[in-house]
Formats: sequence, C-alpha cells, structure tokens
Amino acid sequence: FDGRYANSVRYASPNLGPVKVVTHASILNEGNSGKQCSAWDTAIIGGFGPFQAALGFNHHNNFTAGAAGLAATALHDADNVIGVVKGSFGVIDANLGVEKGKYSSNHNSSSAKYTAFVFGVGANFGPTKVGVDFTKRDNGIAVGGTAFSPVISSNTLGGGNLTTLYVNHSLSKRTLGYF
Repeated sequence: FDGRYANSVRYASPNLGPVKVVTHASILNEGNSGKQCSAWDTAIIGGFGPFQAALGFNHHNNFTAGAAGLAATALHDADNVIGVVKGSFGVIDANLGVEKGKYSSNHNSSSAKYTAFVFGVGANFGPTKVGVDFTKRDNGIAVGGTAFSPVISSNTLGGGNLTTLYVNHSLSKRTLGYF
C-alpha cells in the first residue's frame, strides 16, 4: 500500500479455484494543472503446486513528472504490464519476471518504452531469507522540452544490468528487516 493511494477502492475476488483477481483504483493528489490524476491496477494471481504466477497491468494517467520547470504542468500517462513466475522447492525459491512499460505525453505524440527482465534465487533459513536478484533493463525514460511541450524519449542511460544481494529477516509477524 502506497500513501499516494489513500483515496482508493480495492477489490480482491474470492479464490476462483487456484486463481484470484485483485483490482485497485485511486484518485491521486498529483495533478495540479486542472486535470485529475488517477491510477488503476489489476492483477491475476494463481497458485499451482510449488509454483505461483501473476500477470498485472497498471495505468497511471495525468501524473506530473519531468525535469525542473516541468513538474507543474507537464502531464503524462504510464502503462505497465508485469508477469512473474515463482517456484518454491524446499528452502530454495526462484523467480522470473518481465515488465514492459510505456510513458506517453498528454501534450504531444512523444512516448518511450522499456522492457526489464528479472531472475532471482533465494534460500530460506527459518525467519531469514538470503538471495540474489539479477535485473536487465533495455532503456531509461527521459523527460525534456518545455513545460508546455514536453518531450519523452528512451535512452540507454537508464538501461543496463543490476545485481542485488539481500538478507531479509522477519522480526515479527508484521515486521521485516531488509539488509
């Protein structure tokens, strides 16, 4: 739950066999140029033996973003599709995910796309999980231009490879420490 989603409605379906559908809609307090900013997310989540899979879509419209001077008036839309598969095999967990995203300007036809792939593996030792994630993203998103004519473009500066080593330790039922 993100504090930005404070004015929201969330629905989680009952389990439909091994599948569940969750959707979330929100009116956000980010747009200050006369257009209301909103977000919508939906996911289909399923569990099949030692495997879990999820497919999600989110749309965020009329949000402000950009370089200095653009935040007040430059409105953008973002669409993302995310797919994840996770397997649990005793103390070992493995996951594979892909995300495709697109940012579009509401002022002109400029837009940019990116694709990210994630592979991770972790080992569970009681309340502690140790793991590594590998991420590869093809492009970053750049916002430039002027406040009244922003330009969105892809660039390779935000792309590349990222390796994350982590230790998560459960301190209680509701508290998790990340190291």
